This record gives sequence, structure tokens and C-alpha cells, in this order.
Amino acid sequence: MRLGNEMDKSSETMKKADQAIEQAKAQLDASTKKEKEFTEQLKALAEKNNLTVPAFTSIGK
Repeated sequence: MRLGNEMDKSSETMKKADQAIEQAKAQLDASTKKEKEFTEQLKALAEKNNLTVPAFTSIGK
């Protein structure tokens, strides 16, 4: 019975770890999307104000 209990605990731990990984992936995806949106806004603002800063040419590639 002890081995069964340990396996149950291990299974629960793995489920929690999988959930944490999925949550982290979702947060990373959301963050990446926000970063891309910000980059596009920054590039548009730079173009609108006729800024030709070399750093803007590599942003978002």
C-alpha cells in the first residue's frame, strides 16, 4: 500500500507541475503578444516622427 500512496503523490505532483507549465506558457504567449504590439506601436511612432534610429530597424525581426 505504501508504494501505491507514493505513486499517487507522484502523479498529483506531476499534474500540478504540468498545470504550472501550461500557465507559464500562456503567460509567456501573452507577454510576447504585448511585446510585439508595443514594438509595432513604437515603430509606427518613430516613422510618424521621421526618426531613423538604427535600433528601430532591428526591432520585431
